Amino acid sequence: MVSVEYIIENLNDKNSNFKTLVYLAFYTGLRPYDMLSIRVEDIDLEEGELRYYSPKRKKHRAIAFHLELKPILQERINEVKKGNLLNYNSVENHGRAAVRYFKDLGIYDKGYTAKTFRKTFITLCKRLGMDSSIIAELVGHELKSTADRFYNNITLDVMKRELEKFNPPIKSSDERLLHQLLES
Repeated sequence: MVSVEYIIENLNDKNSNFKTLVYLAFYTGLRPYDMLSIRVEDIDLEEGELRYYSPKRKKHRAIAFHLELKPILQERINEVKKGNLLNYNSVENHGRAAVRYFKDLGIYDKGYTAKTFRKTFITLCKRLGMDSSIIAELVGHELKSTADRFYNNITLDVMKRELEKFNPPIKSSDERLLHQLLES
């Protein structure tokens, strides 16, 4: 049976670049090109916040990150010291690395790709009862409603409180649940 735990546990053999990529994707739901723009200097481990430039939204953004990311980010920061957090030349290289990993695990035939982690994050957030506007802000979706854009004050502290609800069922051995989450 495949589980998210299986996918995460098998990262132990991988380099910190790839491990950081997977954890960052799974715990933030960011787009691949957003993740590639994160620099070491833009991460505040003490505050649990990171900044990046979003090409899709054409602006600099700041988001809170899940506490599970702190040791992973710390390890990677200690290794690279400054500059880009992830060492991928392009989104395509990032995608190929994820596909290679799924092939190595013997689960590529399930249709998993680099976008799988983003979809899973968003789906889990919704299932865990997180506020849709905050989920949208966390993953970089454009806020559509007038209330969200002008009246809902989605601060970093609000994001942090909402992220406390994100306690994914990593140890689920129900392959149907995982497939449903990963395909959502």
